[in-house]
Amino acid sequence: MSNLTTMAGVPILISPNTQTVVVPTLPYTVANGVWIPRPTDENGIPYTETRGSLSALDSTTTPLGANATYTTTTPFSLGEYRSVVGSVFSDQDGTLFVEQSPDGQHWDVQSSISVTGGGTAGGFTIDVIGPYGRLVYTNGPTAQTVFRLYAWGKSL
Repeated sequence: MSNLTTMAGVPILISPNTQTVVVPTLPYTVANGVWIPRPTDENGIPYTETRGSLSALDSTTTPLGANATYTTTTPFSLGEYRSVVGSVFSDQDGTLFVEQSPDGQHWDVQSSISVTGGGTAGGFTIDVIGPYGRLVYTNGPTAQTVFRLYAWGKSL
């Protein structure tokens, strides 16, 4: 068991058996007197609450009729985001399309997500390719009684 202390304001560990001093490299956190490395991204940058913050892009909770389609009313700007993330739940089968466009009129990039009705909510992450986006959800042959669709832009 190591003893936690500080030296010049930096937490250090001292092994009582060997008197070895261990200076942890950043990033780190201390929990219950134990040094714990903080999770980092692929570049070694610590995750924080503000890193990769989310901004609402579109949502709906209005159930769709049989074979009906929901389409985002006004295309949303994707310029400040690196990805579109979200969740979708329906009590009936359907397909979600996350579409992207170079001009807000021609939807050249399309990612599809199959939704199995009555299952658990499905989460999705789509890389941003174009400056504009929209959601299109096509319901199956049975009218929904429950539908929840949310999309957020994840910042750079």
